[in-house]
Amino acid sequence: MAKNITLKNSNQEDLYPITTTDNVVQGGSTLTDVLNNKFDKTGGTITGDVGINGSLNGSVVRFGDAELDGTNQGGSIELGSLSETSTPFIDFHTDGNPVTDFNVRMLASGNELRITASEGIVLNGYQLGQLEETIATLQDTNTQTLSNPLSKYSYVLIMSEHDGIRRYSALLPVGYLRANQNNEIRFKCWDDSAFRLIFTSTTVRCTNEYYAYPITIHGMI
Repeated sequence: MAKNITLKNSNQEDLYPITTTDNVVQGGSTLTDVLNNKFDKTGGTITGDVGINGSLNGSVVRFGDAELDGTNQGGSIELGSLSETSTPFIDFHTDGNPVTDFNVRMLASGNELRITASEGIVLNGYQLGQLEETIATLQDTNTQTLSNPLSKYSYVLIMSEHDGIRRYSALLPVGYLRANQNNEIRFKCWDDSAFRLIFTSTTVRCTNEYYAYPITIHGMI
């Protein structure tokens, strides 16, 4: 059964009204020839759903009106708008359930990237935000070998408790501790008592002989 097809350019002008019978069109040209030679590929607009069985090639893939020149940056995907505020997002579907809105969502809000994943985020085999087991416990003046090197973690949580009362807690970036390796760092408690720690990449040492309460150190990915 023959089908009538009309190709239009970006100005909605007819380019080539054709009639297909199998894959042969007017003038003996194939449909592929017509599409390659007559379709306005630089400015045309396709309205409706488009299915692609193969690769989508290009230096820039644009959604919304956001666009940058990807030819000098190895290609890019641009989401959002350059003319008004927006919250573009990408949804991932993994459970095969058509009712599920998404299993994982990446959303941009202002200058913040928000990732929603009910089972957490895993980076190089480690779950982000997961509080690891205690990597060291100190009391008085002693040195402990960390159960894992500092390089494994993003943050270190330092805590001191006594009789159920938290005397001190601090969450420090590992980058800060590594920048101050072999330097004494002083931690002051709410009652003006203090303790001092010296970190290396694999050990921690308490240098304050007058601080008699236990100090626990946790690593956080």
